[in-house]
Amino acid sequence: MRRRLLLVLVLAAGVFVWRLGRPGFSDTEGMFAEPAREMVETGDWVTPRMNGEPFLTKPPLAYWLAATVMAVRGPTEYARLVPALAALGTVAVTGALGTVLFGEAAGLAAAVVLVTSAGFLVEARLLRADMLLVLAITTVLWAAASVRRRPSLGMAMLFWVALGLGTLDKGLVALVIPVAALALAVVVEGGAAVRAVVARLRAPLGLAVLAAIVVPWHLAAGARNPGFLWDYIVNQHLLVFFDAKLPRDSIPDSLAVFWTMFFVRTLPWSLLLPAAAVHAWRWPERRSALVLPIAWIGVVVGFFSLAAGRLEHYSLPAAPAVALVVGGLLADVAAGRSRVAGSRCRPGWQAPSRQRSHFAIRMRRSRRSTRRSRVAAWSRSCARRQRPRQSVSGRSRCCWHAEAPGRRSSPRRPPPSWSSASRRSRTSA
Repeated sequence: MRRRLLLVLVLAAGVFVWRLGRPGFSDTEGMFAEPAREMVETGDWVTPRMNGEPFLTKPPLAYWLAATVMAVRGPTEYARLVPALAALGTVAVTGALGTVLFGEAAGLAAAVVLVTSAGFLVEARLLRADMLLVLAITTVLWAAASVRRRPSLGMAMLFWVALGLGTLDKGLVALVIPVAALALAVVVEGGAAVRAVVARLRAPLGLAVLAAIVVPWHLAAGARNPGFLWDYIVNQHLLVFFDAKLPRDSIPDSLAVFWTMFFVRTLPWSLLLPAAAVHAWRWPERRSALVLPIAWIGVVVGFFSLAAGRLEHYSLPAAPAVALVVGGLLADVAAGRSRVAGSRCRPGWQAPSRQRSHFAIRMRRSRRSTRRSRVAAWSRSCARRQRPRQSVSGRSRCCWHAEAPGRRSSPRRPPPSWSSASRRSRTSA
């Protein structure tokens, strides 16, 4: 599993970094590149600036990482290495999470699905904070699933570290989405699951780790910039949800555009998403594991559907969840265990020999029974037609063969392939 996943990562790295130094195709990259450049120029890594003015619309993690690249190479297009590496990390964590939920084959398939998703591939080459957010959310849920499977202090601390880094990258939304998805999943499974997850995540120690990551920058930024806390918490988090932020720096997308782009960004695999969900639900072994990815998708799409200030790329954090669901289907199809239709599908090119022989026996029996029923129906028809009946002239004649005038005709012989069967039926009659 590790070698094959490593091969997928190597191939994906070639795709993500190919011609990465060329000029970009999105004007939003400047909103992250310029604050990073000014951080290096001014030496102030606390207050992001745009054209010399404080630019505190987002936390600083994406600026810090891009500024680190620029500190080494100067202002460069290769600052996009930050989202490219975050995309590679997301692919690796998605494969690991798929292994925990569905097995090794499904984890590998989920990694391949994520790499080849249209929106994920595009976002991996854009200098924005969104790919870091996706990595943080995926890591949080992987750590939670691993801890629930087997208690581990390291994975529990990874849960809180990923929450903290996600908050430094995108704000409170990095807390809301994974915690809501995890809470919904464990509530669906029952109260015992809630108690087990909370106990194994070491909440007192974890909250201390989360505060140690998140609080220092917010205190420093608030001390250097009067009015920061109100603008950051109220204006940039609450009012933006209702599209009431001031000043308005974006035009929100409609709900129809948001949903359409959710399916477009996960193409071509979004075409298989309904079938994959039905398959996993009909498979008892998959049903419990399906709860977390479905809750993940539901929280992301539902949360931003309610937000009036939504943008079309806000559905990106659901891409790993879509990859997990579709990856489970692909792995089961490859193993001959698909239940997309009402019955179990066993593709002959992949099914085990015992399944292929069982399927062949069933097909032969079906054809044999069909042939027998046809022979029996034809025999009964011949028997009825050979019963003599009185003609108008007083002579008996066969009802299924008219007698030519002046000569007596012989009965028509049955088809060669059924002659023996009809002969036996006439003898028995």
